[in-house]
Amino acid sequence: APQARVGRVRTAPAQGPASLPRSRALPIALEVPALALGTVRVDAWQPVRNLRAAVHLQAGSGEARGARVQHRIEGRTFQWDKTEARDGRARLDVQPPFHLQASVQAAGTGAPAWQARADADGPLAAFTLKAWLRGLSAGGRELAAGDVTAQVRPFEPWPLGELDLHTRALDLSALASRAPQTRLSGHATLRPRAAGQPLQVTLDFDNLLPGRLDERRLPVRALQASLRAPSTDIEQVQATGFEGVFAGPSGEAGRWRGSGMWRDGALSLDTQLSGLRPQELAHRAPAMRVSGQLQLLAGGAQLSR
Repeated sequence: APQARVGRVRTAPAQGPASLPRSRALPIALEVPALALGTVRVDAWQPVRNLRAAVHLQAGSGEARGARVQHRIEGRTFQWDKTEARDGRARLDVQPPFHLQASVQAAGTGAPAWQARADADGPLAAFTLKAWLRGLSAGGRELAAGDVTAQVRPFEPWPLGELDLHTRALDLSALASRAPQTRLSGHATLRPRAAGQPLQVTLDFDNLLPGRLDERRLPVRALQASLRAPSTDIEQVQATGFEGVFAGPSGEAGRWRGSGMWRDGALSLDTQLSGLRPQELAHRAPAMRVSGQLQLLAGGAQLSR
């Protein structure tokens, strides 16, 4: 069986928009019944470890004999950061519309415990992704949950056509080792107003476990935001309005509201601070209270995927 201890992958920005090929058919078949990789490193991401999979790539398109030909990958298990995935399966038709069927189950390797499952189904250009997570909140005091349904369009400027995300008492630190402890409840939605019209994004989340950054907490108790973006241009995002409520060990630590625009790699924000107390956000921050208008301008960065 093919084995490797360490694999390295370095990515680069795409040169021009991606597009679907005419066919995914291969001239020869490739069967790897037992593939084993000890460590796979992708850029600066946490490495994937102990990957075990089976790969079945089929030859030909099946058109001459009227057969349906599929490439198949069966991922028996792998570990990534604080996640252990198992029973991963993917099937892809080699001819348009390249129907995709995929699923994977996962569980947390630390505390608090959680389990999850994700399923993808549909044509590769616009498939539906559904996923759920169930577990315990930080401290194990209540049930935590996350549910998401999304339409994924990997070859469009905006790779998400629609999104519905709901969370209850979700602890981000249970999912990623670098994430803060949280107890997030709320929802996020992304919808096109109509065909060819701007995408509308709404966010509304409460965090019932706020705290200082240097205590591995998130010093935000609530966040509401409304954004819009042209469905054909990833370089324009308008925040029509947002409000964040800061909080620390002593309770509410100020509010930040305003609007802004991301356009062609430049960010501009026109905002208002009310009663911000930096000492509640981090131990080393100065003790003061800040209120007033705050305008921010930044440039030189680009959104990429």
